[in-house]
Amino acid sequence: GPSYNVACTPYGGNSGLDRDFWVFEILKDDTVNAISTAVSTRQIKVYPNPATTELWLQLPENMPFTQAQIELFSPTGRLLYKAQPTSQFHKIETAHLPAGLYLVRIWDGKQWFGEKVVVR
Repeated sequence: GPSYNVACTPYGGNSGLDRDFWVFEILKDDTVNAISTAVSTRQIKVYPNPATTELWLQLPENMPFTQAQIELFSPTGRLLYKAQPTSQFHKIETAHLPAGLYLVRIWDGKQWFGEKVVVR
């Protein structure tokens, strides 16, 4: 599942109910927001955007595919898909995904490149 930082605070049974209870504070994982979108040095095309049934990535011909990695994150920052590309063109099925804003990350062996994608 998603990774969250959880702060837990125990509260004792001062209310006479003889029950202890916990208050959980979910600190949202900002994975999606923390990724830079510096795609200027490498030409990576993501289309169609918005996507409906499938999403295509066109990677640079000189990218070392054995070191490359492709990831797709949900609107909440959960990793939904991970693959290693085998060619310049890579397809991700999106027909089963709910509508929303997703993030595609591409690792080229040295750094990450991010691209926001809308799925309808």
